[in-house]
Amino acid sequence: MPRLVLSYVDYLGALYHGYIGRRGRNRRIFADHNYAKTFLKEIFGVIDVNYKTYGDLLWEIYRNGTVHLYEPMKLENQGKIITWLVHKYGRIADVPTQLGNVNLTHLVPYQYGPSEWWQPISIVCLFRDLVSANGEYANRIISSQSSEAKFRHGRCSTNS
Repeated sequence: MPRLVLSYVDYLGALYHGYIGRRGRNRRIFADHNYAKTFLKEIFGVIDVNYKTYGDLLWEIYRNGTVHLYEPMKLENQGKIITWLVHKYGRIADVPTQLGNVNLTHLVPYQYGPSEWWQPISIVCLFRDLVSANGEYANRIISSQSSEAKFRHGRCSTNS
């Protein structure tokens, strides 16, 4: 589920940003991880404010890992490790883990050891948030000429 949802976020982020043309050897550039991260913060962040704070982390652990390695990544920084925990419960839920039931909030890192953390995601919330984000983005396209122009430009450029 994270790979599917975040692949859509990659595409929607490119549409949200607008097509920027070509770089390098006339290579077509459409998607960019910064566009996707911006989409998570600005559109998904309306649905759940935690995307504004933890959207980058979600992207790094779940999108890059699942697309390139077929499993989420484990990140290390200054002796601290953050890894993944996927569940199918609600936005805030008691989730069964190897430590017993733990109260987790979708996206919010949970420290379970002196230098070990999980970034939990609810696949139910992730999917529902994608559906809601599509609605939020559609409303912006309808109500903003700038958003509509970026969307149209991105859509038209995909055929060139």
